[in-house]
Amino acid sequence: MFEEIAGIPAHPLLVHAAVVFVPLLALGAVGYVLVPPLRYRFRWPVALVAVAGAGSAVAARLSGDAFRARMQAKNLISPEYVTKIADHKQFGDATMYATLGLALAALVFVLAVPGRPPGFESDRSGGVVLQAVFAVVLIALSATALYYVVRTGDSGAHMVWNGV
Repeated sequence: MFEEIAGIPAHPLLVHAAVVFVPLLALGAVGYVLVPPLRYRFRWPVALVAVAGAGSAVAARLSGDAFRARMQAKNLISPEYVTKIADHKQFGDATMYATLGLALAALVFVLAVPGRPPGFESDRSGGVVLQAVFAVVLIALSATALYYVVRTGDSGAHMVWNGV
């Protein structure tokens, strides 16, 4: 299922979805937690980007596993590439897990603190302590997901473009 799209290896195509949606999720989660007046308007976009970011990270990882298995079955991977692919896979796994954690935390926070429509009193739903805890958690998970998506992309790009 994750091997090809229209005859083209799926991994290089699906990776670009993760490269777009994971940073959007991180930005949306941090914005949602730090800018309470915008929460009501951004609750659905943040929830949708959480689902898209998590889905794209999982799809990129699964397609990467299928791509590697296909290349190994055709004996197209040289021995020196095996360690580079293993490193890339570790970064990809970390990206997926960090993104899943971020998406779950963002969805829980959106449900717990949906914000108030413009003109209503300030947003105190969920309590100040809960909001502070979620702020720390979402910012840390956002930074982690961004770090790993960059490291994963960098290691993949080096393998493709530089051969190392």
